[in-house]
Amino acid sequence: MRVIEELERIYEQYWEGEAAYVVMPNTIRARTYLAELITDIHIEAILDNNATMDHTYFAGIQICYAPDFLQKNGKKKILVSAHYAEIKEQLERIGYRENIDFIDMHMFVSMFYWNRKNEIRLLDVHTAITTYCSLNCQNCNMFINYYNSEHKRNISLEEFVENFTALFEHVDYCYKVSILGGEPLLNRELPQMIEWLYREYQSRIGQIVIITNGTVPLQERLIKALKLTETKISISDYTVSVPYNEKLIKFETVLRENGIAIEVNQEMKWKDFFFPQKKQQVRFESVREHMLCCNPVFRGLNDKKFYYCHIVWSAVQAGLLKEEKADFVDLTKIKNTVDRKKLIAHDLGFVEKESISLCKYCGGCGSDNVSSVLAGVQ
Repeated sequence: MRVIEELERIYEQYWEGEAAYVVMPNTIRARTYLAELITDIHIEAILDNNATMDHTYFAGIQICYAPDFLQKNGKKKILVSAHYAEIKEQLERIGYRENIDFIDMHMFVSMFYWNRKNEIRLLDVHTAITTYCSLNCQNCNMFINYYNSEHKRNISLEEFVENFTALFEHVDYCYKVSILGGEPLLNRELPQMIEWLYREYQSRIGQIVIITNGTVPLQERLIKALKLTETKISISDYTVSVPYNEKLIKFETVLRENGIAIEVNQEMKWKDFFFPQKKQQVRFESVREHMLCCNPVFRGLNDKKFYYCHIVWSAVQAGLLKEEKADFVDLTKIKNTVDRKKLIAHDLGFVEKESISLCKYCGGCGSDNVSSVLAGVQ
């Protein structure tokens, strides 16, 4: 696998064995990695372009104002955690060289654990357990409103077990596993799913997260499972468009009263994906550059396939897209080291063709898509 061999060469030549590294910018993605990474390497500082974060701390690491730190401390080995194009431009202006003085943090972590421990580590794996939903959002990024009755499905506990068994046969660690839908609380086997996942793989998963809109009442069976597995609930608040404030407040209250970790994302706007309404109108000079600009932090797991972008699976299930070989890696066909390297390459965006199939039509979440729509409109 020439791509991975070249990345290994870059890592071994410029990144292996450094005394200290610096992370930039201060993002959720960086913090997700750092929880584990600081046990293996020394992180000198986290850089933030927001001056108000100067001299604050995360996990004992000082957060520094980036322009001041870069000016006063000489050239450092920088791991870029997000906003890659913008940070790249900022660093190159002061003489930093890509892949020599700074590198994508995702790429570094993948190469670090592959070279050091022969491990495959993934940031965030999303798995959809239902294509039913309690809402009918016009611009749903899982295209749930385009499913007809014959396409809709609940993933069974048996399928869920098969999917993660296939994944962890080849993957050593996931920093986060996110369970979504549709609306995942509509799948009655959700409690058993998270209990099994926690029981079997708790040492190989940093955090289990369920992504919900907060419209489905919490059942005692699920509350018990959430507490047992220390699962976090991520609530997408669509009350800007849908009047369910009282229901959402009750939902959050029950979680807090039971000591369950939550985060609330007040969704005001979504990127306009264009697809499938304006499928034929979307054009990009380079589909690959568009894909890398979007660069989703998540990967997908369904039907024992590992997807670069999990919404491809849903578009295919809804009958909106024809799946292509470049979209996924078949986990059942990984037999040797060469195949494992293909899995790493796919995770890093080196897919079999120029891009995955949906990128030809989807506006994506990158900076090259400036169009947005109101979130949650029914």
